[in-house]
Amino acid sequence: MLKTALFVTALATMAVSLDAETRVIEEVKSGKPWLMAPAGFRGVRFGATVAETEAVFGRLKCEQVDESGGTPAHKTCKPSQPEKRVRIAHRALDTFFIFYEGKLVSVELHEPNDSRTNLNAPSQQRIYRIVAAEFENQYGAPTVRRTLRNEETLPVGKGNPLGAPQPDNISAAPRRYTSYSVVWENDDFSIFVLSGYLEHLAGAVIETQAWRKLRNAGIPQ
Repeated sequence: MLKTALFVTALATMAVSLDAETRVIEEVKSGKPWLMAPAGFRGVRFGATVAETEAVFGRLKCEQVDESGGTPAHKTCKPSQPEKRVRIAHRALDTFFIFYEGKLVSVELHEPNDSRTNLNAPSQQRIYRIVAAEFENQYGAPTVRRTLRNEETLPVGKGNPLGAPQPDNISAAPRRYTSYSVVWENDDFSIFVLSGYLEHLAGAVIETQAWRKLRNAGIPQ
Protein backbone atom coordinates (compact mmCIF):
# COMPACT_ATOMS: atom_id res chain seq x y z
CA MET A 1 0.00 0.00 0.00
CA LEU A 2 1.29 3.44 -0.87
CA LYS A 3 2.05 5.62 2.12
CA THR A 4 0.59 9.12 1.91
CA ALA A 5 -1.00 11.54 4.37
CA LEU A 6 -3.46 14.16 3.25
CA PHE A 7 -2.80 17.25 5.28
CA VAL A 8 -6.24 17.12 6.83
CA THR A 9 -4.44 14.98 9.44
CA ALA A 10 -0.93 16.43 9.24
CA LEU A 11 -1.03 18.13 12.63
CA ALA A 12 -2.01 14.84 14.24
CA THR A 13 0.75 12.78 12.62
CA MET A 14 3.77 15.14 12.64
CA ALA A 15 7.01 13.23 11.99
CA VAL A 16 5.87 9.90 13.44
CA SER A 17 2.56 8.47 14.59
CA LEU A 18 2.20 9.41 18.24
CA ASP A 19 -0.50 10.55 20.62
CA ALA A 20 -0.12 14.30 20.15
CA GLU A 21 -1.73 17.59 21.10
CA THR A 22 -0.93 20.67 19.02
CA ARG A 23 -1.90 24.31 19.45
CA VAL A 24 -1.02 27.45 17.54
CA ILE A 25 0.88 29.90 19.75
CA GLU A 26 1.66 32.51 17.10
CA GLU A 27 0.26 33.34 13.67
CA VAL A 28 1.64 36.06 11.42
CA LYS A 29 -0.20 36.98 8.21
CA SER A 30 1.60 38.91 5.49
CA GLY A 31 -1.49 40.90 4.49
CA LYS A 32 -0.24 40.85 0.91
CA PRO A 33 -1.63 38.91 -2.07
CA TRP A 34 0.32 35.88 -3.25
CA LEU A 35 1.42 36.59 -6.82
CA MET A 36 3.83 33.71 -7.47
CA ALA A 37 1.45 30.74 -7.42
CA PRO A 38 2.53 27.77 -9.54
CA ALA A 39 0.64 26.43 -12.54
CA GLY A 40 2.20 23.05 -11.85
CA PHE A 41 5.10 21.32 -10.15
CA ARG A 42 8.53 20.40 -11.56
CA GLY A 43 7.40 20.48 -15.17
CA VAL A 44 3.97 18.88 -14.67
CA ARG A 45 0.93 21.14 -14.84
CA PHE A 46 -2.02 20.78 -12.50
CA GLY A 47 -4.76 19.06 -14.47
CA ALA A 48 -2.26 16.70 -16.11
CA THR A 49 -3.11 13.02 -16.57
CA VAL A 50 -1.15 10.11 -15.12
CA ALA A 51 0.42 9.55 -18.54
CA GLU A 52 1.49 13.19 -18.81
CA THR A 53 3.02 13.01 -15.33
CA GLU A 54 4.86 9.81 -16.24
CA ALA A 55 6.42 11.65 -19.19
CA VAL A 56 8.33 13.73 -16.62
CA PHE A 57 8.72 11.42 -13.59
CA GLY A 58 8.83 8.03 -15.29
CA ARG A 59 6.52 5.13 -14.57
CA LEU A 60 4.26 5.70 -11.55
CA LYS A 61 3.04 3.14 -9.05
CA CYS A 62 -0.59 3.99 -8.31
CA GLU A 63 -3.28 2.99 -5.85
CA GLN A 64 -6.98 3.76 -5.97
CA VAL A 65 -8.17 5.29 -2.68
CA ASP A 66 -11.85 4.95 -1.83
CA GLU A 67 -13.92 7.85 -0.51
CA SER A 68 -13.36 8.19 3.23
CA GLY A 69 -14.12 10.75 5.91
CA GLY A 70 -15.45 13.22 3.38
CA THR A 71 -12.40 12.96 1.09
CA PRO A 72 -13.53 11.91 -2.40
CA ALA A 73 -12.23 8.78 -4.09
CA HIS A 74 -8.94 9.52 -5.81
CA LYS A 75 -5.73 7.95 -7.07
CA THR A 76 -2.39 8.27 -5.28
CA CYS A 77 0.79 7.64 -7.26
CA LYS A 78 4.51 7.69 -6.60
CA PRO A 79 7.54 7.25 -8.90
CA SER A 80 8.39 3.56 -9.28
CA GLN A 81 12.08 4.47 -9.59
CA PRO A 82 13.50 5.93 -6.33
CA GLU A 83 15.88 8.17 -8.28
CA LYS A 84 12.84 9.97 -9.78
CA ARG A 85 11.76 11.27 -6.37
CA VAL A 86 11.86 15.04 -5.88
CA ARG A 87 15.21 16.24 -4.54
CA ILE A 88 15.63 19.47 -2.60
CA ALA A 89 19.18 20.51 -1.64
CA HIS A 90 20.41 17.01 -2.54
CA ARG A 91 17.86 15.36 -0.26
CA ALA A 92 15.45 12.88 -1.84
CA LEU A 93 11.87 13.18 -0.55
CA ASP A 94 9.06 10.65 -0.86
CA THR A 95 6.93 12.08 -3.64
CA PHE A 96 3.19 11.49 -4.13
CA PHE A 97 0.89 12.69 -6.90
CA ILE A 98 -2.85 12.89 -6.19
CA PHE A 99 -5.24 12.51 -9.14
CA TYR A 100 -8.94 13.28 -8.89
CA GLU A 101 -11.19 12.34 -11.80
CA GLY A 102 -8.03 11.54 -13.75
CA LYS A 103 -6.41 14.95 -13.27
CA LEU A 104 -3.46 15.99 -11.11
CA VAL A 105 -4.73 18.09 -8.19
CA SER A 106 -2.03 17.77 -5.52
CA VAL A 107 1.62 16.91 -4.91
CA GLU A 108 2.82 15.76 -1.47
CA LEU A 109 6.40 15.53 -0.21
CA HIS A 110 7.41 13.58 2.89
CA GLU A 111 10.67 12.87 4.64
CA PRO A 112 11.56 9.23 3.91
CA ASN A 113 11.18 6.76 6.77
CA ASP A 114 14.80 5.67 6.40
CA SER A 115 15.95 9.18 7.39
CA ARG A 116 14.15 8.89 10.73
CA THR A 117 16.12 5.98 12.15
CA ASN A 118 18.10 8.44 14.29
CA LEU A 119 16.06 11.61 14.66
CA ASN A 120 18.69 13.19 16.88
CA ALA A 121 21.56 12.99 14.39
CA PRO A 122 22.53 16.55 13.34
CA SER A 123 22.63 15.51 9.68
CA GLN A 124 18.96 14.46 9.91
CA GLN A 125 17.64 17.61 11.59
CA ARG A 126 16.06 20.77 10.18
CA ILE A 127 15.03 19.34 6.81
CA TYR A 128 11.91 21.48 7.23
CA ARG A 129 14.04 24.63 7.04
CA ILE A 130 15.67 23.45 3.82
CA VAL A 131 12.33 22.77 2.15
CA ALA A 132 10.66 25.95 3.46
CA ALA A 133 13.59 28.08 2.24
CA GLU A 134 13.51 26.42 -1.18
CA PHE A 135 9.78 27.04 -1.48
CA GLU A 136 10.10 30.65 -0.37
CA ASN A 137 12.79 31.19 -2.99
CA GLN A 138 10.54 29.67 -5.65
CA TYR A 139 7.09 30.91 -4.60
CA GLY A 140 7.82 34.15 -2.76
CA ALA A 141 7.00 35.16 0.80
CA PRO A 142 4.39 32.99 2.58
CA THR A 143 0.98 34.46 3.26
CA VAL A 144 0.91 32.92 6.77
CA ARG A 145 3.60 31.76 9.22
CA ARG A 146 2.63 29.78 12.31
CA THR A 147 4.45 28.61 15.41
CA LEU A 148 2.93 25.59 17.14
CA ARG A 149 3.44 23.97 20.52
CA ASN A 150 3.26 20.18 20.58
CA GLU A 151 3.02 17.61 23.33
CA GLU A 152 3.38 13.98 22.33
CA THR A 153 3.19 10.83 24.39
CA LEU A 154 5.69 8.19 23.35
CA PRO A 155 7.06 4.98 24.86
CA VAL A 156 10.16 5.12 27.05
CA GLY A 157 12.71 2.40 26.42
CA LYS A 158 16.45 2.05 26.59
CA GLY A 159 17.97 2.80 23.20
CA ASN A 160 14.56 3.04 21.56
CA PRO A 161 14.45 4.75 18.14
CA LEU A 162 11.16 6.55 17.69
CA GLY A 163 8.46 4.33 16.32
CA ALA A 164 10.06 1.04 17.45
CA PRO A 165 7.70 -1.54 19.00
CA GLN A 166 7.64 -1.48 22.81
CA PRO A 167 6.60 -4.04 25.47
CA ASP A 168 3.19 -3.46 27.01
CA ASN A 169 4.71 -2.74 30.42
CA ILE A 170 6.82 0.20 29.20
CA SER A 171 5.53 3.51 30.55
CA ALA A 172 4.91 6.63 28.47
CA ALA A 173 6.44 10.07 28.84
CA PRO A 174 5.48 13.40 27.29
CA ARG A 175 7.74 15.16 24.84
CA ARG A 176 7.20 18.88 24.29
CA TYR A 177 8.60 20.80 21.37
CA THR A 178 7.93 23.73 19.05
CA SER A 179 7.11 23.22 15.39
CA TYR A 180 6.49 25.57 12.50
CA SER A 181 4.41 25.89 9.36
CA VAL A 182 4.38 28.20 6.38
CA VAL A 183 1.41 28.66 4.07
CA TRP A 184 0.94 30.21 0.65
CA GLU A 185 -2.65 30.73 -0.51
CA ASN A 186 -4.73 32.48 -3.12
CA ASP A 187 -8.07 31.71 -4.75
CA ASP A 188 -6.63 28.99 -6.98
CA PHE A 189 -3.75 27.28 -5.16
CA SER A 190 -2.48 26.40 -1.70
CA ILE A 191 0.94 25.33 -0.39
CA PHE A 192 1.52 24.09 3.16
CA VAL A 193 4.85 23.03 4.73
CA LEU A 194 4.91 21.64 8.28
CA SER A 195 7.78 20.74 10.60
CA GLY A 196 7.86 18.00 13.19
CA TYR A 197 10.23 17.10 16.01
CA LEU A 198 13.68 18.77 15.70
CA GLU A 199 12.39 20.53 12.59
CA HIS A 200 12.13 17.35 10.58
CA LEU A 201 9.80 17.66 7.61
CA ALA A 202 6.37 16.40 8.65
CA GLY A 203 5.27 17.09 5.08
CA ALA A 204 4.60 19.56 2.31
CA VAL A 205 1.64 19.79 -0.02
CA ILE A 206 1.04 21.82 -3.17
CA GLU A 207 -2.57 21.60 -4.30
CA THR A 208 -5.42 23.29 -6.10
CA GLN A 209 -7.96 25.08 -3.93
CA ALA A 210 -10.73 23.14 -5.68
CA TRP A 211 -9.25 19.86 -4.40
CA ARG A 212 -8.53 21.31 -0.96
CA LYS A 213 -12.19 22.31 -0.59
CA LEU A 214 -13.34 18.87 -1.73
CA ARG A 215 -11.19 16.97 0.73
CA ASN A 216 -12.10 19.36 3.56
CA ALA A 217 -15.84 19.07 2.90
CA GLY A 218 -16.34 16.27 5.42
CA ILE A 219 -14.10 17.70 8.14
CA PRO A 220 -15.98 19.18 11.13
CA GLN A 221 -15.33 22.90 11.44
